[in-house]
Amino acid sequence: MNFLRRVVVKRFGVNLAALVFLLSTVSYGAPMGKAKPVDVDGIKTSYFEGGSGEAMVWVHRGRVFRLLAYAY
Repeated sequence: MNFLRRVVVKRFGVNLAALVFLLSTVSYGAPMGKAKPVDVDGIKTSYFEGGSGEAMVWVHRGRVFRLLAYAY
């Protein structure tokens, strides 16, 4: 029982610390503005332009890729 209590208390502490961290973070990035729609080979998606410095492209695996991953 002592071991189980330590595990529960440890997990609770870790989860509480993570929750406090996530709720206390502040975004210092530039506002993204409005999404711009684009059609790429029949797939409708959107993108944002903003910020400064070198270009950065972030590709997010959306619902389509998740469904394809389960199909194979």
